Amino acid sequence: MTRLVARRILTAIPLLLGVLTLAFFLVETAPGDPAALLLGDRPVPPEVRERIVAAYGLDRPPLERYVRGVGAVALRGELGWSISRGG
Repeated sequence: MTRLVARRILTAIPLLLGVLTLAFFLVETAPGDPAALLLGDRPVPPEVRERIVAAYGLDRPPLERYVRGVGAVALRGELGWSISRGG
């Protein structure tokens, strides 16, 4: 039984890494600006836009965002902010 659980866990790790990588690159290559999607059609001052870009890490290079995202999932189980739930 222990071997089965260990084997399942070891199988889940590359699967999770693959899903995270695929999701990251799909979002990264999607057309449009993620900050504009978050803000919608509301007019906002440039300072507010800059704060949102910094809060979501959109001002960082893609490789750094990827490594931070995978690290957050692997070390803390954090799957990110929910846009629909606001946190």
